[in-house]
Amino acid sequence: MQERNKHHINLSMPPLLIETLESPPRPAEPYLLADYIELRCLVNADRTISKADVWDIIQERRDLGEDTDEFNGNNSDLQDEMASLPALRKDKMALNVDDWFKHLQYRRGAFKEFYPFFLSENGNALSCYKRMTLKHKLYVFLLLSSNLGYINKWHRNALTSSFEMASSAALQSYLPKEAKVYVFGKNSSNTGRYSGKLWYKIQKLAQDLKESVICRENEFDPVDTGDNGLDVVGWVPLGDSARGFLTVFGQCACTLEWVSKQHSSSEPSWADVITLKAQLNNLIFIPYCFRDATGAWHRERDIKKSILIDRLRMVYLLRKKNTLLRDIPYSLVDQALAQTEPII
Repeated sequence: MQERNKHHINLSMPPLLIETLESPPRPAEPYLLADYIELRCLVNADRTISKADVWDIIQERRDLGEDTDEFNGNNSDLQDEMASLPALRKDKMALNVDDWFKHLQYRRGAFKEFYPFFLSENGNALSCYKRMTLKHKLYVFLLLSSNLGYINKWHRNALTSSFEMASSAALQSYLPKEAKVYVFGKNSSNTGRYSGKLWYKIQKLAQDLKESVICRENEFDPVDTGDNGLDVVGWVPLGDSARGFLTVFGQCACTLEWVSKQHSSSEPSWADVITLKAQLNNLIFIPYCFRDATGAWHRERDIKKSILIDRLRMVYLLRKKNTLLRDIPYSLVDQALAQTEPII
């Protein structure tokens, strides 16, 4: 498996994995800002970032001519008031920075030994462990996969492909030990049961689920090797040849488009492709820690009739894996950890 990881590296690639951290993320959601602070902590020369540092970063963004009102909520009246009251505006920004560090405090408690950072006693600074365990590196991998916009484009495919493999391992952990779990998506690491042309994969899937294909071959491009919105699949056999058993379809998404993509692996999207005797269970796997500072969903209405497996649930499902994701590109994680200067 170490040989596979070597294939993720191209010596002609630029030396920096994290290419730019010039601007905080948009939209300025607290859970995304917490990610951004963690990334800045990773690349800072002293592996530490304070609330004052974060404040300076936001101020630098304003110096570049960008509007920081988005960090103060969507209330236009309040924004107008703050525009005329610099002191009030400063106090509001300080409260926002405090809120982002509350997210970090929550993560420290929720992820436990998987969390590669620690907070100072007064909670005003975040630091990164100098010696990383594989558990820590799993977290860093998920953090990098959540922030592809800051990652050199040559490395993004390795992260997204590995995230699919990690999602497959998480699904295997979630289902009973007798369950069958496979990667269905178009993935450079997927050379297993479902590989090759999409039409062939659909036929194989229907056969495995003891169902029938409804669609026609001419509905698909003959050279299509895609996945029709399905990245991972799992089912629990019942020892007979009859239709109808627990089946799970899953979509893996490393961008904020996951909200609109989660339907692609749902029953309505597949009901005109193959027959489905039993109700389908739809999962969406994301590397984000989609939580507020209390551990509740950041925005629950974004989850549409799906079981969401976010960063916290992913770590929970993989916590007892001795292999601890042998498909993780640890070389890329190490490359990120080797960066010791701030990237602007």
